Amino acid sequence: MKSIKINVFLIIATALSFFIYGCSNSSNPVNQTPTTITVSGKVLDAYGNPVSSVTVLIGTQTTTSAGDGSFTINNVSKPYDVYVMSSAGGVFGVKGLTIANPNIPCGVMGNGAAALNVVIPIVPTGSKATVIFQDTVTGKVSGFGQITASNYNTVINLGGIPGQAVAGKVYVIEYNISGGVVSGYGGYAEQPVTFTIGSLPTVTFTTLNGGLGPQTVSGNVYGSGGSNVEAQLYLNFGSKNNVVHRGGFIESTTNSGFNFNVPTGTASSVQINIVAISTLPSVAQRMKTVTAGTSGIVINIDTVPGLSNPVNNATNVDTTTQFTFSNGSGNGIHYVKITPSGSNGKYFQIITTGTSITIPNLAQYGFPMGSAVNYSWVVSKTMDLNSTDDFASQFFDLNPAVVATTVSTSFGFTSK
Repeated sequence: MKSIKINVFLIIATALSFFIYGCSNSSNPVNQTPTTITVSGKVLDAYGNPVSSVTVLIGTQTTTSAGDGSFTINNVSKPYDVYVMSSAGGVFGVKGLTIANPNIPCGVMGNGAAALNVVIPIVPTGSKATVIFQDTVTGKVSGFGQITASNYNTVINLGGIPGQAVAGKVYVIEYNISGGVVSGYGGYAEQPVTFTIGSLPTVTFTTLNGGLGPQTVSGNVYGSGGSNVEAQLYLNFGSKNNVVHRGGFIESTTNSGFNFNVPTGTASSVQINIVAISTLPSVAQRMKTVTAGTSGIVINIDTVPGLSNPVNNATNVDTTTQFTFSNGSGNGIHYVKITPSGSNGKYFQIITTGTSITIPNLAQYGFPMGSAVNYSWVVSKTMDLNSTDDFASQFFDLNPAVVATTVSTSFGFTSK
């Protein structure tokens, strides 16, 4: 597991007193002005595209993001909380920031638009093929599809924004199945492609090259609390290699032990990712990039946060209610998502390193919690980030150090 060295951004304001001696021998202290900064940040979607015309709030000051997503607010005391309010994404907040140039996500995610139709030579009986697209310019967009025996095409859905231009490569890797598991690898090919998401162009491979030699990787995954665990094999060719951009799925185990055949001899350098997943009592995953031929691999899955208050099915919850939860194991930041069941309430999504929050009272800005609204709340943990400054410097799905996430169970409540 690759970890991040802890970064502590602690500014201590030291009050200095200057004594000016006159003929009366009296002293006149001069008070030092508290340290403030100008925050010049950007509001971005999950893929780094600017989000304009949304309200940004820091303290009691508001502004509106410009066409390039930028915003500026002066005289901000550190640490500070920032909230972005969008009619499309609801409220997204990041707490405890100290940096002057944060990137604030707007909660606008890609919709999994159909993006590429990939055609390959027909897959032989007893084989499958995984087709992977990787944005090779920014690394922000990736996806994969699978082709089964006697078929020849698949549609890859990408989590980008319709109309977004991307440039990258399509990789095809064919493998043989014996006894329900991968026994070896056959054809391989790669091809550059440029397109806009939603246009659904067709990429055709007329032949696949052979010569891939299989090697094994083996080991065990362990989950805490008697959780059901499994190991999954992914192959990635992208510049971004983390728990989000893990590559294309090949196969999985149904128990804690794994012994996977992996390919060698591809034209591009392949990344071999083992993803350990725990599904009970809730989902947790940790990825490890390994080298072909390695044995004795051990991956320990982190424990998930536990929800405390408000208890499941609580009532009369409002903006004074303290939402509390346990940390789970490992370093990371918490993503508290509060979702209304209908259209009367607003979404609230808040990033914090702490284990408690309150829902901000933003009624005066048009984002009230709503009365007698049924909500659910859940806490996700992005592992291996040590501060919200880390998060706001580089979103978790772009950070190569982030190789694990955990998700709590979900509780319901009704607002006051």
